[in-house]
Amino acid sequence: MATSDRALEAARQLNQRYGSVICVSGETDYIVAGHDMTLIRNGHSMMPRVTGLGCTASALCGAFAAVQEFFALAAAQAMAVMGIAGEIAAAQAAGPGSLQVAFLDALYGLTDEDIQKRLRTEG
Repeated sequence: MATSDRALEAARQLNQRYGSVICVSGETDYIVAGHDMTLIRNGHSMMPRVTGLGCTASALCGAFAAVQEFFALAAAQAMAVMGIAGEIAAAQAAGPGSLQVAFLDALYGLTDEDIQKRLRTEG
């Protein structure tokens, strides 16, 4: 499986060409915005094996962007929430199928305290 850092150059080129905030998800999530880059190091190795979590990440990025005027911050917040919910879900899941359901429950029940306790970021 390819790692997210292999897509960084493409993300930088897309950002430079179009001026869009680019989010590359993986073991480390990268949010590229101009000369700034934020790294989110939350999540679980089972998450890429769950159908629909990529679509969920896109939906969360859009939802966060609807209420946060700084799109890079919105993407970083959304990916942090994704990763933290994934960590909480993985602690009780037996495999990808149960992770999918546990993820939705973790996302629903996520608190500020969960985020503050688990957030691992740089940038």
